[in-house]
Amino acid sequence: MGIVLAGAVWAAAPPPKAAPKPLRVTNAILHQGREDGAAISSSYEFIGGELLYLSFQVANYTAQKDLVQVRYQLIVTDPEGVLCMEPVTGKVEVEMSENDKNWVPRVRETIPLPPLLPSGVFHLKIHVADEYSKTSAEETIDFGVRGRSVAPAEKLVIRDFMFYRTEDEREPAVPPVFRGGDPIFARFLMTGFKLGEKNKFEIGYGIRVLRPNGSVLFEEPKAAEEADTPFYPKRFLLGGMSLNLSKDVPAGEYIVVVMARDGVGGQTLEERFRFEVR
Repeated sequence: MGIVLAGAVWAAAPPPKAAPKPLRVTNAILHQGREDGAAISSSYEFIGGELLYLSFQVANYTAQKDLVQVRYQLIVTDPEGVLCMEPVTGKVEVEMSENDKNWVPRVRETIPLPPLLPSGVFHLKIHVADEYSKTSAEETIDFGVRGRSVAPAEKLVIRDFMFYRTEDEREPAVPPVFRGGDPIFARFLMTGFKLGEKNKFEIGYGIRVLRPNGSVLFEEPKAAEEADTPFYPKRFLLGGMSLNLSKDVPAGEYIVVVMARDGVGGQTLEERFRFEVR
C-alpha cells in the first residue's frame, strides 16, 4: 500500500512594518530683512537690537483623526551660554484634509535681539515636540554678532573716552584739538557696575567742563540716568556729551570731568579728559 503525504500549505508571513521615521526639524533658515527674504550668508553678522527672521519646517509628525499638534520652543544664547531672552514658544495645530497627506508644517517667527551685545557666535536652538507621538527633536543655528567686546571690571570704570568733531563721526579727533566756534562731541562706555535682583542696574553720570584757569565753563550734574531690570544682563552702558564752543573762547587746555554713579553697587567715580582749543 502506497503512502500518500499530504502537502502542507504555508501562509507567507506579512512583511514587518517599517519603523516610523523620527521627528525632525528641517529647512531651518535665518532670512535677510524679512520672513521670506533670502537666507543670510554664513559670514553675516547681526548687531544688537536687530531682528532674527526665522523659518523652519517639522517633518515626520504624527496625525490623529486628521489633527496635527506640534509644539516648539526657541532658545537664543550668547557665546557664554547665557540666555538672551525668555524662550519663544508656540504650536502648530492644524486639521488636515485628504489632500494634505504630504503637507509639512512651516513655522515663522521674528525674534528681537537685545541691544549692546558682545561680539561672537550666538546660538538659536529649535526644540519641537509632537503631542501625539510623544517624540521630540532639536536643531541649532549658529549666527555671528558684531558688537563690543568689553573686558569685565571689578569696580566701576570709564573706558574708551574719545572726542569727535561731529555727532556721527566714526574716527575720533586725535589729538583732540579744536577751534573757537567748533562743536565738540564725546563718547565713552561705563562698566564694572553691579547688578541686583533680576539684573537690576542704576547708572547715571554728570558732566563738568573746566576752563584753563580751573573755573567752570559748563556743568550738568545729571547729564543722563538709566535704570532697568532687563532679562539679558547689561555688561556695559554707553555715555556721551556735546558742547558748542563760542567763537571767542580762550585758547588753552580744557578738562572734561565725568562723574559716574552706580546706584545698585553704591559706587562713584570721577575721571578727567583733556582737549585743547587753539
